[in-house]
Amino acid sequence: MKLKKIRNALLVVLTLALVSAATVAVTMALQKASIDAVENKFTNNPDIKVKFQEPTFDNLDWDHERTTDPNEGVPTGDAWPNGTQDTDKPQLPNGSRISSPDGLGYNLAQAYSPESYIPKNPQLRNSTNDSNESRFEGENKKQNGTTSDEWVALGVKYTLKIPTENVYLPADSGTNTGLEEAHPLASTKVDADHGNFLGYEVTFANYDDFKTAIAEVRKVPTGSTGTSADLDDTDTTAGHRTGTGAGFWTDISDSGKTGTLFIYNQKLSSQYDVGQDASKINQTNTLFDAVRINSFPDSGANAKRVWVNTSDLGVVQLYKLTLTGAGKAATGDGTYTFNNTVIYVTTLPEFTIQLTGYAIQGDELANVTAATAPMQAFVTSKNS
Repeated sequence: MKLKKIRNALLVVLTLALVSAATVAVTMALQKASIDAVENKFTNNPDIKVKFQEPTFDNLDWDHERTTDPNEGVPTGDAWPNGTQDTDKPQLPNGSRISSPDGLGYNLAQAYSPESYIPKNPQLRNSTNDSNESRFEGENKKQNGTTSDEWVALGVKYTLKIPTENVYLPADSGTNTGLEEAHPLASTKVDADHGNFLGYEVTFANYDDFKTAIAEVRKVPTGSTGTSADLDDTDTTAGHRTGTGAGFWTDISDSGKTGTLFIYNQKLSSQYDVGQDASKINQTNTLFDAVRINSFPDSGANAKRVWVNTSDLGVVQLYKLTLTGAGKAATGDGTYTFNNTVIYVTTLPEFTIQLTGYAIQGDELANVTAATAPMQAFVTSKNS
């Protein structure tokens, strides 16, 4: 693959991407889902590197090479392998340890349900000097004075897959509410003659549209001691870990170019052990700590489980989803534009949170403000 380069007088850009995808799905009958995890790396500069980790999701360490096999390396079952020490078990941000592999986000994602929490805590690390084989000499500097310190960012892509059957569009419902079986909403079945977007993948242009549709990300507040082992509402708050100052990310999303993009507010040092120097770090804080599936109440003005009169199933209670995004067929070139489009489904859909890590060399970029435009330009070049 031929990679584009970004150049100016002061900056050499690392071309790198890491991808981890978590796909979750549920059916009303089997509560069964599938999940995929892949890692892709691209670099045109061997002297700068970055690694990815989310231990509460898959228990894979920094050095694990993720492949297209979603099960490789991820423990399963109701007990850790013999000899596993408590300190080796993934630790939730509230301080509790995940008691068994069944509690990993990867395994919980196999059968999600409304209002459930899936641990997922992505972070990046400057790994240039991990093996002490860096080409940098002395204090991690090359002869021309440049270092392997870097600014990093995480791109987040949210997608959702429309089920391949039993999907319905609203029809004129008159005075019916859909809140009682006796007053179902009218519907039109999506098929070859009506809509024809079965199996399409919807890509959300922004996080808010994803949150409206299916789920939200949540974080444990900085400094929180926490009381729950479940990352519930008492221990987490909604949204990404954005803010000013150290330990936070800044949203630098550029609609239509970079997608949803967050840059870390601190430069990552290439030193393998930063020691006692508080001004240097070599890994980020997490961008978020869990994914919470939306509620699907069956009463009230915001009911998301409603009674629907269907042409083939009769009067049944279905999930109500509101979608805004670009739909694309799994095969072929079919497209469909969803704009606050309401659909009714018997099965909650698969959705994906795809994380892509980016890094640029930190020389001459004194702060996150200076690093923002070069990072945006780099991400745009990688996705164009």
